[in-house]
Amino acid sequence: MEKEEKNLSDKPTKLHRTTMDELLAVSDYSQPQLLEEREWVDAPAIGRELV
Repeated sequence: MEKEEKNLSDKPTKLHRTTMDELLAVSDYSQPQLLEEREWVDAPAIGRELV
């Protein structure tokens, strides 16, 4: 995931790449997963997925 920060002239000034640590830090695991999400997570691999 990439995000560009722009200044007043609308030109990109800095490219920020979100790290896995940053994503996990803002994730909320206090709520149980929805049934559809759990089914997707538990589904068998159908291609060349890396697990």
